[in-house]
Amino acid sequence: MNAKGRWLAGLALALWVGLGALLMPLPSRTAEVKSIDAALVLPRDAEATRALVREREAFPGTDTPVAVVVYAREGGLTAQDRSAVEADRAAFAALAHQNINVGLATASGDGEALLLSFPIAGDITGAGNVVERIKERLAHAPPGLQTAVTGSAGRSPTPTRPSAVSRPRCCWPRPPWSRWYS
Repeated sequence: MNAKGRWLAGLALALWVGLGALLMPLPSRTAEVKSIDAALVLPRDAEATRALVREREAFPGTDTPVAVVVYAREGGLTAQDRSAVEADRAAFAALAHQNINVGLATASGDGEALLLSFPIAGDITGAGNVVERIKERLAHAPPGLQTAVTGSAGRSPTPTRPSAVSRPRCCWPRPPWSRWYS
């Protein structure tokens, strides 16, 4: 490499180091975020913001997170499984939005799964704590009964450790690389 090439390589390296030094403080600013509400982040005159405002006016309360609890057993649910689901349904009423009664479980056509769906107390930022309490309750399910929490509440990040609750067979298996992140 001639002198001009070495000089250009040194200049490129200096530019990258300078750019890195300038951008270094930016990741620490994420803690300053006060809200994740899209209506506050998007420009007021944007079509997406106007649509979001119209949706909230037409359907008030739809931004409440919903937990969908799935119970599944290959070969069909047993009477013990159904009684556990009823006990969970009663316990989940305390976690529901405005302490409403959690509706009856919806059964699958083949009798191998039940779904409980209910809006949870709080907003999406506190949903992780409620989901963690749901998962703690599900950890005591009868042996062989697979359980999972999904819905808009189930997608929220949990505040602590991952739960030991197993996934129902209806969901995609874990990818092989997921063990690297646990």
